[in-house]
Amino acid sequence: MLSEKPLLDPKTCVVITYAGEREYIKDAIQSCLDQSIPVKIVVVIDGVTTDGKLEEQLVKGLLQSCVSDTTAIQIVISEISGPSALRNLGISRTECEFILPLDADDKIGENYVETAETTFFKNQNSGIVYGAARFFGLKNEIWALETFSKSSMAIENQIYSCAMFRKSDWLACGGYDEDLIYGAEDWDFWLKILSLNREVNFIEGETFFWYRQRINSRSDKFAKMTNEIDWTYNRIAQNNVGFMSEQVLSIYKRRVHLEGQIRLPKSILITLLKSILRKNKVLHLFITKLHKNLKK
Repeated sequence: MLSEKPLLDPKTCVVITYAGEREYIKDAIQSCLDQSIPVKIVVVIDGVTTDGKLEEQLVKGLLQSCVSDTTAIQIVISEISGPSALRNLGISRTECEFILPLDADDKIGENYVETAETTFFKNQNSGIVYGAARFFGLKNEIWALETFSKSSMAIENQIYSCAMFRKSDWLACGGYDEDLIYGAEDWDFWLKILSLNREVNFIEGETFFWYRQRINSRSDKFAKMTNEIDWTYNRIAQNNVGFMSEQVLSIYKRRVHLEGQIRLPKSILITLLKSILRKNKVLHLFITKLHKNLKK
């Protein structure tokens, strides 16, 4: 641990997950140190896919030029791989009230933590806080995020992975699902928090999240994994069947619309709907009757 006790007690911990992104990690850490208020930083190194000890020394070397006296930085080597496992480990190592997950190749805006904390303090039922985002790297432009709604969230993820939440909610919903190793683990986690009846707050204005675009990114690889996508979406449906059940009419209307427009019988949406219906016979009967009535 590079700094055990910061001069100011931070309310937020930024958990940076690192799997060998050597050329980017310094920028990610620096964006945390540039915050308008102090934060704690926990860097979790994937010790399965990298030489953990070697990467630890590398990260420590990078930090020598940017360590702040007001920031506690901890480095942890994980013996379990996968983004969910890394995040869970990092979160478990902090007592901070708020958590902000950050991938090692991304960055955050300097007022993100302070503005998000203020939002949480003003609204005790806030569960997820995030704001405007921008792509950088291979593509440099504003990320046109869709307006959040529960019905849309049941169909596809609308909140990027680097959103702030309460550690108490992480504990309440059991953390990130460590079996979701291919992708979409953040979507699953947000659905769990929404199932706690928490509110989502989007902050307009300045860019809070900088999402790096690069060749062979994890999201690009996941988009090409047909079988893995099918398994992942089934898993998410199983984890969040209560939330999905509440939004079943919206999901069904979206399915009818898509089938009429593009006729994709094996689309991810249909896979998700079937997963939900398999878990709830009452809903299956309800949808069957609804479908017959719509045909009349």
